[in-house]
Parts: sequence; C-alpha cells; structure tokens
Amino acid sequence: METEKMVIGGVLVAIIAVGLLIGVLLVMTPSSIGDTNSGESSSIPALTADSDFGQTRKAPDWGLLMSTGDVVQLSSLEGKFIVVDLMSLNCPSCETQNDELDTLIDAMGDSIEVVSLSVDVSTSVSQMEQYKINNEIGWSHGLDTNSVFTYYFNIRYTPTIVIIDADGYFRMYHEGVWTSTDIQSTISLMDRA
Repeated sequence: METEKMVIGGVLVAIIAVGLLIGVLLVMTPSSIGDTNSGESSSIPALTADSDFGQTRKAPDWGLLMSTGDVVQLSSLEGKFIVVDLMSLNCPSCETQNDELDTLIDAMGDSIEVVSLSVDVSTSVSQMEQYKINNEIGWSHGLDTNSVFTYYFNIRYTPTIVIIDADGYFRMYHEGVWTSTDIQSTISLMDRA
C-alpha cells in the first residue's frame, strides 16, 4: 500500500512539473526570448514599428516555402536590402501595397529583393502562385512558413513590411500600407549609415 502511494505521488509530481513547463513555454514568445544569434537577451532593444533597430538583430536563416514549391533560405537573399511584405490573399490594403511594391521595384531595380509572404496559415502554395499570376506580380511570393515572421514581429495587421539590410540584419518594420517613396527613402538612410 505504501509503495502505491509513492508511485501515485511521483506521477502527480511529474504531471505538475510537465504542466508548469508547458505553461512557461506558452508564455514565452519569440520577442521575449531575445536574439539567439548574438547570445544577448536583455540588452537588445524591443522591436517597435517604424524604428531603426540598427544592426542588433541578425535575421535567422529561416527556410521559406515559395509559390514555386522551392524552399528559399533567408540567408541566400543577403547582399542587398530585402523588403518582406507580410500579407494575406483577401486583404484590400495588400493589393494597394502590391502597387507600391511594384513602383518600388521600378525605382530601385536590382538593388533590392522583394518577397511577399502570406501570414494566413490556411493559404496554400498553389493559392499563392495563382494570386501572383492573377495579379501579374513579378516578385517572389510564398508562405510565412511556420509563422516565423508572424511570431517574431507579433504581426497584428496586413500588410506589414519588414526591411532586412544587405548584411542580413532586421532593420525595421512598418504596419499598414507603406508608400514606395517612404520605403525607398528609409532604405537610402539605412544604406548610408
């Protein structure tokens, strides 16, 4: 009888410990964990929209599933500024952002890389490809695979634009439609810094 009580007590302690561990993991968001690439956590400033983070947050080498079915590593895009458009298919403002991105590409050409990623987890690769074809869009489209951008930046609105510099550092994000003129001047300021 005493052995049974000890076993039951041990099982209860294990269940409580696992429950506490799961609770802690659920509370921790990617933005509260810190930048795992630099080994720092508390010294890194919080991410706020429309503020230049400087070169404090190296972008992780996330693999992104593109509308072509290929997986593109984020690091493979380094060497030029990357404009990541976080969007959804049924978003009227995202269509306005498409026009702005098209104008931005016309103005900046090969000095930037534009990638649109759907943050809607129900969107499929084939839907993204069809969206790209239907809207006659010339830049890459894909999925926010495993919601990596969504969680990292705590995305609340679409569109949201994230800028990554040529060295692979997150530099800024903007919620809502961002004009091509403002994106271009922001990139120019960062490029000079």
